[in-house]
Amino acid sequence: MPEILLHYIWQKGLWSGYAQQTTQGEEIEIISVGQHNRHAGPDFSAAHIRINGQDWVGNVEIHVHA
Repeated sequence: MPEILLHYIWQKGLWSGYAQQTTQGEEIEIISVGQHNRHAGPDFSAAHIRINGQDWVGNVEIHVHA
């Protein structure tokens, strides 16, 4: 899957309706996907994610291969 497709899925929230969880089974809630960065640096900035009730705000980097 091309990385640009993953960016589109993230930006448009196309995961909606599917349960989100970490590989350890922790619940994930995406409050805000952040701002898409088309330049050098992180793919999205100022994203807001809640994992098991703890809020995280910051950059999101999307890769096809870790």
